[in-house]
Amino acid sequence: AMPKWADVILIPLISILLAAILSALGILAIGENPWEALKLMVDGALGSTYGWGYTLYYATNFIFTGLAVAIAFHARLFNIGGEGQALVGGLGVAIICLYIPWPHWSLALLGAAIGAAIFGAAWAAIPAFLQAKFQEATHLPSFQEMLNFGETTFFRGAPANITFFVALIACVALWALIWRTRLGYEIRSFGQSESAAKYAGISPTKIIMVAMLISGA
Repeated sequence: AMPKWADVILIPLISILLAAILSALGILAIGENPWEALKLMVDGALGSTYGWGYTLYYATNFIFTGLAVAIAFHARLFNIGGEGQALVGGLGVAIICLYIPWPHWSLALLGAAIGAAIFGAAWAAIPAFLQAKFQEATHLPSFQEMLNFGETTFFRGAPANITFFVALIACVALWALIWRTRLGYEIRSFGQSESAAKYAGISPTKIIMVAMLISGA
């Protein structure tokens, strides 16, 4: 087993050194001096109270992020939705701060923290419930499984799976929508000329909404 000091000190140190080396190579590749770039970053982050202010401001979020990851990690869970929970928590902060007239910033801070916590927890509750109640894992058929012919196996260890064919079907479906339907004609007409589309009776609101909803889907 790896000694505790190595896990706490050596691994982070090696990670920082590797990141520094790779960053230096990238900076050299664009024709700049890595040492000058390092001095510029250090001076920007720590060279003034203004720089310290920004560094500590961003560090605040990283502290909360680290705590959020730590509690799940100790339960051997990987909270991949942390970013979304933070964004929804921000919505809770906005609602609390905009709609309640707080008499003092300390009370506003407490209320905002509670609002963020409730909204973030509510968003995390959805995958938590699904994982707790439906723990059996499933997986999609991989190319390796689909193209396994006894002694001969293709794509061994590769992550490619059946969703590749779903993507090809989506390509054909979108082509058919754009080039073989009235809606597709309206979308293309609107894209070529909004004024001409309006003259032809095509609603810009409809096309914008439909196109963006399909794009989002």
